[in-house]
Amino acid sequence: MTALDFPSRQPDGAANGYILSASQMSEQSMSLILYGIKTCDTVRKARKALEAAGKDVTFVDVRVDALQPETIAGWFAAVGAERLINTRGTTWRNLAADERTAALSNPVDAIASNPTLFKRPVIVGSDNKVTVGWTKAEQALWLGDAA
Repeated sequence: MTALDFPSRQPDGAANGYILSASQMSEQSMSLILYGIKTCDTVRKARKALEAAGKDVTFVDVRVDALQPETIAGWFAAVGAERLINTRGTTWRNLAADERTAALSNPVDAIASNPTLFKRPVIVGSDNKVTVGWTKAEQALWLGDAA
């Protein structure tokens, strides 16, 4: 997937929306966008750990800042609906059966109308890498040896 397929914030020096090469990335600090809810414990843990590791983190509270369909579509393309939709949360449990079916078949519209429906946090790197959640695997990916 290229930056043209998935609109996101590009680091300084990314020309014409193209992803920087590995050598160019090493010259710049990795900037991350963390999507979540400020009251979510997992989101707070991830944000705190990333910032403590010196990462440039832009936090987007999805209850305050509406998600763009293009952003959600990029997540879906990167990780799939099964990974993205939080089927264990209160939002999911409060959906009617037909709404659940619709959410799985069209996650972009479902998350746009119910922003708390996605697993948190979603972290997007300046290289357009997308992860969902804050398990040991995501910690190792974003924090490296610091995890």
